Amino acid sequence: MANNLLQFKMFGSFRVMYHNESYDLEEMLGKQLSGLLAYFIYNCNKTITKDSLINTFWEDSDNPNSAIKYAIHRLRNKLKETEFLDNIIVTQKLGYAVNPDFRIEVDCIELESLVNEGKRNNDLSKVELGLEYYVGRFMSNSDMSWAIINRNYYQNLVMDNSKLLYNQYIKDEDYAKAKIICENALNFDECNEDVIYAYVNAMIKGRKYNDALKYYDYISKKYQNVMNEPLDERVSSLFALGSLPNKAPELSFDDMHNDEEFHGPLYCDSLSFKKMCEFEYRNYVRNKKRIYIIVLEVKSDNNAKYLEILDNIVAKTLRINDTYARNGSNQIMIMVELANENDEFIVTKRIVDRFYHRIDSKICRINYYHKSIDEIFD
Repeated sequence: MANNLLQFKMFGSFRVMYHNESYDLEEMLGKQLSGLLAYFIYNCNKTITKDSLINTFWEDSDNPNSAIKYAIHRLRNKLKETEFLDNIIVTQKLGYAVNPDFRIEVDCIELESLVNEGKRNNDLSKVELGLEYYVGRFMSNSDMSWAIINRNYYQNLVMDNSKLLYNQYIKDEDYAKAKIICENALNFDECNEDVIYAYVNAMIKGRKYNDALKYYDYISKKYQNVMNEPLDERVSSLFALGSLPNKAPELSFDDMHNDEEFHGPLYCDSLSFKKMCEFEYRNYVRNKKRIYIIVLEVKSDNNAKYLEILDNIVAKTLRINDTYARNGSNQIMIMVELANENDEFIVTKRIVDRFYHRIDSKICRINYYHKSIDEIFD
């Protein structure tokens, strides 16, 4: 068994890959023994002294030497049951160690090695490769102090090197990659203001204006709910040319042009939606266009989840000349121009039917209301 590669994963839950099969080690060994094995695997390149084990696991024990022997005995017996991990922990003169005959790879060691090599040789592709190992927080299920210390260390290491890559991507005008590096960071810290700013900045520089506005509309409410304070104003300042640092460029026809092909309806924030309603009412006064406002309201125990699903359905159902916005935590407002009276019922029914095709109405209900633009303003 020792010649076969064992790939230990310490980011996320503690597990091992063997012959393309993944084994959850906490499930196999229990929390205490898997934590002990993880400590050995993390320190696989050195001998673990008894003093180190006592300081880490048995500092408060009345008889730590006996506790160590008993724990190692239990761990070895458990590892025998797995066969491919049998005899991976060996006794040495100064303590215990991972058997050097075993071929092992540890994700956190690989990450650090690649990142350091990349920075040393100015090869950012190595840094990129290293960060791919980070799929979750270090030993995410552990409450042991050594794991928590390393959890913070790797999180800071990943954030620092993500920032390094982001700055280079922005410099190279590779805004798609800059956006992805932010998305990866937000998966682990959704309310990090620096990352939020960087993410919105990457979308705006990449001319993903609707995506940036839609995300800002979502995250500003989310941040307020989680942090109980408003999002840093520097994020909103990205949307205002006059508020940007240095001299803002004059607006030209080229600036107005968006390289993206237009697909689906226009998404905007709720304030812009209200302004557009005012504009359309002014048009109505002149040309009597049949404009309707439809409000869809989510009613469930998890409004955020189902509002996101409804949002996706709305975006795929409406036409390119329609407009919609999120309003609060459970509503979507839609503005449509219709050719015939009562067509607003057809539009509404199409969206609601598609929602119920995916989500049982017993889990989530959609309430809806609609008025013509003249009814709203008269």
